[in-house]
Amino acid sequence: ILRIYNKNDYNNIALNELSDEMTYKIVTKSEYDKSIEKVHNLIETHRDNLHRKEVAAILSQRCEPAKFKILPKLHKSNTLSSMIDNMDSDKTYIQTSILNDIQYRPIVNNKNCPTYLLSSLIHKILISLLTIILSLIKDSFDFLNKLKKNM
Repeated sequence: ILRIYNKNDYNNIALNELSDEMTYKIVTKSEYDKSIEKVHNLIETHRDNLHRKEVAAILSQRCEPAKFKILPKLHKSNTLSSMIDNMDSDKTYIQTSILNDIQYRPIVNNKNCPTYLLSSLIHKILISLLTIILSLIKDSFDFLNKLKKNM
């Protein structure tokens, strides 16, 4: 299923999602700049424990705010399902207004955010330590393999 929105409808839906103050916060330019400064200060504090390329990459990163988008969960719309069930077999599309029962999945792309490279570095450090944790289960396949070995 392909759902095409006009720009105004999409923007209104996205702004409605972002209005959830329990999940999202409007950040001022000075707060954003302060977050970059905190990352730089943290790197400077631990400079001696990091490789010079890691330090250079994080300190020279051109930061950008996160990018936000929404994806409609079309498969969960009873209204749309009913429209599809009742459409003529020779029809290839349905034209609708905004359906009230469609939920949206927020997607936040943090690439190039102030903490992006720092998070990648921390992940790289921690992932190497995971191999020594015997009780770690990576995924369902790993769980099944460990279950077979212990039965």
